[in-house]
Amino acid sequence: MNRQWLLTSRPEGNAGPANFTYTETALPNVGEGDILVETLYFGFDATQRSWMNDYETYVPPVALGAPMRSQAVGRVVQSRNPAFAEGDLVEGMMSWSDYAIIPADAWYPPRKL
Repeated sequence: MNRQWLLTSRPEGNAGPANFTYTETALPNVGEGDILVETLYFGFDATQRSWMNDYETYVPPVALGAPMRSQAVGRVVQSRNPAFAEGDLVEGMMSWSDYAIIPADAWYPPRKL
């Protein structure tokens, strides 16, 4: 099971609980070159508020219905990427979820810790 917080509406002013929906889904499939990471810690910072808007900054906005994006630290639980092994600790762009796929072509590549 993968617990997630999805962005379900664009905030006007401060973001709050009404802008998110909690859901439980199956674990995502790991594609060729991807890694599946168990999120251990994720950050909260002011940049995340700008990602909730419906316009592009230096990255596209978080899509409605998608897990909220976050800088995070996690442990690789499955790898189809030769640069990462199961058990590696990584930091990178993940989401407000227990597990996140980091694709081989991630715009913000993961970094081993």
